[in-house]
Amino acid sequence: MSNLNISNFADLDKWLGNYDANQRRILEARFAARMLPYTTDTTEEFQTRFTLKSFRAVLTLSTISKNSGSSGSLTDALKHSATDLSSYSGRIQDEPRAFFAAQFTADAAGQIKRSDGNKKLDRAFLESKLPEVFMQALELDSDESVDKVFEFPLWHGIICPNDLKASQDKLTDFLSSQSHWRFWRRFYSGLWEGHPQDWSLNTQIANIPQGVWDGRGEGEGAVVYVAGAIQEVETRAKNETSNATLIQAPPSANEIARVLQRVGINRDALAVSAAGLLEQLNSFREVVRGSNSLDIDIRDEMLDFVDDLSSSLTTLLQSLPIPGQAPSEEEAHRLAVWLKTYWSHTKHNLAKYGDAKKVSDATVPTGIILGFTGIGAMLGSSLTGAVVGQLITNQIKPADAAKALTSPKGAAQNDQLSESKS
Repeated sequence: MSNLNISNFADLDKWLGNYDANQRRILEARFAARMLPYTTDTTEEFQTRFTLKSFRAVLTLSTISKNSGSSGSLTDALKHSATDLSSYSGRIQDEPRAFFAAQFTADAAGQIKRSDGNKKLDRAFLESKLPEVFMQALELDSDESVDKVFEFPLWHGIICPNDLKASQDKLTDFLSSQSHWRFWRRFYSGLWEGHPQDWSLNTQIANIPQGVWDGRGEGEGAVVYVAGAIQEVETRAKNETSNATLIQAPPSANEIARVLQRVGINRDALAVSAAGLLEQLNSFREVVRGSNSLDIDIRDEMLDFVDDLSSSLTTLLQSLPIPGQAPSEEEAHRLAVWLKTYWSHTKHNLAKYGDAKKVSDATVPTGIILGFTGIGAMLGSSLTGAVVGQLITNQIKPADAAKALTSPKGAAQNDQLSESKS
C-alpha cells in the first residue's frame, strides 16, 4: 500500500514538485514507462503509430534524465517527441488510460499549455483509474539515488493486478511480432528488468532527425522507416566499438576484385537467395516466439540474432547493383566490407543457435545455415571442399554438412582458403 495521498493529477504534480528538476524528470520517465502497456488499449488503426510515438517520448525523457542535463539537441528532441505525442493523443481520447499516458508523458516535457489549469490532466487522471501499484512503484523510485534508479526493475518486484499484467503481456507480444520493433523490445525489456542500457546509443537514437520520425505515413511503414535509421545508428556504433574484432583490416584490392567478379556473375542468384532466406527467417522467428521450452532471456537473445541476420540480408540486397548494370567499384567495396563484417560473426552465431543442446526445439534450421553459407560462397568466400564434395555425392546429410561448415575447424579452413586467394 502506498503512503502517497494522491487523488488527482494536481496532487501528483504537487508531490513531484518536492524534487529538483532532474530527479522529477527521472520519476516522470519511470512513471511514463510503466504506462506503456496501455498503448495496447487503442484500436489497431492507431496502435502502431501511437506505440512508436509513446516509446520515442519515453526513450527521450529517460535518456535526458539519465544524462543529468539538457543538451540542446536532446532538449529539442524531447520537445518534438512530446509535441507529436500530445497532438496524436486526440485520436485516442476514448481510451482513458492510453489518453492519460500520452498526456502525462507530454506534460513531463512541458509541452501542454495549461490554459485551463490542470483540468485536462485531472480529468484524464481520474478517468484512467490507475491501479494503486503505480503509486507504490513511484514511491520506491523516490527512495533510490538518482544515478541508481534505472538499475532497479521497473516495478521493484511489485505484483501487478491481472488487467495490467494482461496489457503488459499484450505489449510484449506486439513488440515481438515484427523485427522492426527489435530496438524497442530491448529498450523496454531493459527498463522492465533493470538491465544495463547503452545510454550512449539511446542518446544517438533519440537524436535521430525529426524528419525521420515524421516520415512514411501512419502504419507499419513509419516504424520500418524509423527502424532503418536506428539500424544505421547501431551499425555505426558497432563499427566504432568493435571494428577491430569484426573487420581486422579493410578489404584488399584482390578481395574487392573477387567480389566484383562474383557479383557480376551471381547478382540475380544472390537477390533470390537473400529474399528466400528472409522468408525462412520470418517463419523461424515465429517458431522462436512460440517456443515454451526456451528461457525468456535466451528467446530474446535469439530474436535479436534473427533480427540482426534479417537486417544484414536486407543490407546485402540494398547493396546489390541495379539489374542489367555492372556493379561499380563502390558497390563491390561495400559488398566486400559486408562479407568481412558479418561473415565470421554470423557463422559463429549460426553454430551457436544451431546446437540443439543449447536451444532445444528452436534450433536454426539447416536450410538457413546452408543458405547463408551459399550466399557467402557466391560472394567469393571459400567453402571446405571435402564437405561440399560429400554433399554433392550424397555422402553427408545436410544437417551434418551445416554443422561442419559452421564448426570452428571448418570456419578456420574456409578463412585460410579465402586468405590464400587474396
